[in-house]
Amino acid sequence: SSEAPMAVPRTRTVVSWVNDEGRQCINATPETWCFCGHRFKAHDKDAGFKCTVSSCPCAQYFLHVAQGAWHVRCRCKHKHTDHDPSPGGGHRCNKLVGGK
Repeated sequence: SSEAPMAVPRTRTVVSWVNDEGRQCINATPETWCFCGHRFKAHDKDAGFKCTVSSCPCAQYFLHVAQGAWHVRCRCKHKHTDHDPSPGGGHRCNKLVGGK
């Protein structure tokens, strides 16, 4: 007798951005961008979502809103990749004098 193959449940980590009112707004997918310029899939969930790309100082995934080729810009009008993704960096803009 042959047995039907058993379906193996797949689990995945779901990360959601929640606004100041506590409402879930965006789910991060493997292709969702991080402030450091790398995708969610490049971050290790077992290491606190640290970026795994060599030489990237990003210590934890930080959702960056983008759709297709469009990327939201900061209040300073610069790109997300123009900001400091390092721990304690406060995401300061690297293009402004003194990061202010």
